[in-house]
Amino acid sequence: MKKCLDSTKDLKTSDITISTAIHGEVWDIRYRELEEYKIENGDCIVPQKTDIGKWVASQREAKRKGVLKRSRAEKLEEIDFQWKAHNHTWDIKCEELVKYKIENEDFNVQRGSVLYNWVNE
Repeated sequence: MKKCLDSTKDLKTSDITISTAIHGEVWDIRYRELEEYKIENGDCIVPQKTDIGKWVASQREAKRKGVLKRSRAEKLEEIDFQWKAHNHTWDIKCEELVKYKIENEDFNVQRGSVLYNWVNE
């Protein structure tokens, strides 16, 4: 019986090790996806409805709760990750609106554009 219990203990320990390794691999994959997103879009403000967006939100939550590993937080900060996306997004959209005003001499943003949607939120 003891041998059986010892085997079960070993399995649980190895399951935890495997689970941790898989979790680390998934983190690395998502991080690389975020790097690609930044290259294509110029920032790390990812739509939350996407898989990568959900991952980004979970990183912000983990940091807020104090459970995100320091090494991971530092890695995210190396690519200018924004911990408070809403503030950053607002600043970007405000700058776009000012630019629009300068170019068009009014605030009549075209209906259906992303900027229009933001202005009318």
